[in-house]
Amino acid sequence: VLHAPAAEQVVWRQQFCSGWSGYLTWLNLCGWTYDPRKEPSNIPFVTWPIQDRAGRELWQAVDEGHDVLIDKSRDMGASWLSLSVLVWYWMFTEDCPLLVASRKEDYVDSAGNPDSLLWKARYLIARQPAWLRPRHTSRHMHLSNVDTGSVISGESTNTDLGRGGRRKAILLDEFAAVEGGADILAATADTTPCRIFNSTPQGRGNAFSEVRFSGKVQVVTL
Repeated sequence: VLHAPAAEQVVWRQQFCSGWSGYLTWLNLCGWTYDPRKEPSNIPFVTWPIQDRAGRELWQAVDEGHDVLIDKSRDMGASWLSLSVLVWYWMFTEDCPLLVASRKEDYVDSAGNPDSLLWKARYLIARQPAWLRPRHTSRHMHLSNVDTGSVISGESTNTDLGRGGRRKAILLDEFAAVEGGADILAATADTTPCRIFNSTPQGRGNAFSEVRFSGKVQVVTL
């Protein structure tokens, strides 16, 4: 795939665009993840079966327009998996506005910090085959795809998160740890049809737990 001739590039691109199965094919052939604890640190994103199921549920939540919650333990790759779904939409769909959020701005976008969400998104994009990587611009808290018009923006989880805008999907990372969760739920409800709540559980006294046990949101357990 990395060195596919021009004729094959068209075929691969069509395959990658073909729904959730195309997303999983793209991720396993072109996706990379990063773990500084391992050697080598740059690791092909070859998904486990449980990640295949979770990735399909996340992709479909964005496509169909409904909320989804990831109830996870550590080291399950949930943030990377969620971001890979958003990067796929950013790469292969037109005029798709997306938003990622975490409890501190440094966790959303911080230069040279591989724990930040937009660092991970840039990493996924930068390691695409040159022929597949779109023309794009990058600045603090913002990624813009010149070819498709799609954007991924970042914001800290404040009580006015996303208010006044419209988004295809919003990723709320480590949502159990944010303050003012009820206000954030209200602010984002009319902003997007799809909120991805991702967090390691932290007890029952937070908005993530309320959403988790509401019976109103699809739950993906990792």
